[in-house]
Amino acid sequence: MDPSSIVCRMMAFAVVAAISMGAGTLATADEPAADERVWDGYLFRDREGRIQIGWAVIAMGVMAQPAHLVGEPLSAKLGPLVSEGIPGPYVFWNYALGKGSIDELPKVLVRLRGRVRELDTGIHRNDLVMESPELVHVEWHSSAWLRSWAKLWTPTGGAPYLFNVPSDKEAAQAEVEKILPILIEMRAHPGPTEADRTLVAAIAPEARVVEYQRLRTQWAAQRWLIRASEQHGIASPELAAMGGLPPTSEEIQAWFLGTDSPAAFLARVSLAWSGELAQLSLYYYESNGPRTWYETTDLARVRDWPVAEFVRRQELTRRTLAR
Repeated sequence: MDPSSIVCRMMAFAVVAAISMGAGTLATADEPAADERVWDGYLFRDREGRIQIGWAVIAMGVMAQPAHLVGEPLSAKLGPLVSEGIPGPYVFWNYALGKGSIDELPKVLVRLRGRVRELDTGIHRNDLVMESPELVHVEWHSSAWLRSWAKLWTPTGGAPYLFNVPSDKEAAQAEVEKILPILIEMRAHPGPTEADRTLVAAIAPEARVVEYQRLRTQWAAQRWLIRASEQHGIASPELAAMGGLPPTSEEIQAWFLGTDSPAAFLARVSLAWSGELAQLSLYYYESNGPRTWYETTDLARVRDWPVAEFVRRQELTRRTLAR
């Protein structure tokens, strides 16, 4: 599945590996014991009552991970954002949605930023704790919106818009007629309320209330519908009325590889996108020497990369893609 697919693009905040979730790599003897990282996911309580961050993922095979603990003083304030009754360290969106089990899914997603260090637990995998974390943003998913999204999924955890457009026009038409009204329904659900914003402001005045995951989900379905309509000549006034889409992940990656600095890269992005940079994701490669992995970040974070880091990641991505 290519990077523009639902797994790689729509779930930008919820890639399976801990690295893609902002957990990064563990410290080594050549690295500081603590460094600043970003964690995206949902909050849950472990058996000891501690608040951890868990990963909401599309099932691709989940790597075993250490506990990701949220430190003080923020942890004491996060009770209202904890997904009570939802276990950790991960949930599978696709299986729960396929079953229509909305109660099994977190309704609140968060982004945390802070310095992370290892806690020696005396077992084979050390816990990670984010010390003095900052709440960056919060996103709510209403049960009503999740129920609408669930209509796109099959009981086996698949969804038509995850895959290629059928080559048969009648089959494609049938999928369009199914997906389009569901997308219209999803877009019609109200977004965050003033009460949501007030709650977040009381916890962390600088934190933002966002709709990144909801928008990416809806864009993915809309993009599939556009491909199907163009491929088979299916006219849809309702689809046309939805307006344009952000650039694809392939376009963003090509601009990344074709520029020489964060400023030049983001200037190129701005020619095609006037919305928030944090709504778009860049897919690139990282390495710690013996191991190379696929990484994702939103474009707002790219803005803060030093030029040297931008070029290093760019060259590694270029070499890896050429293999």
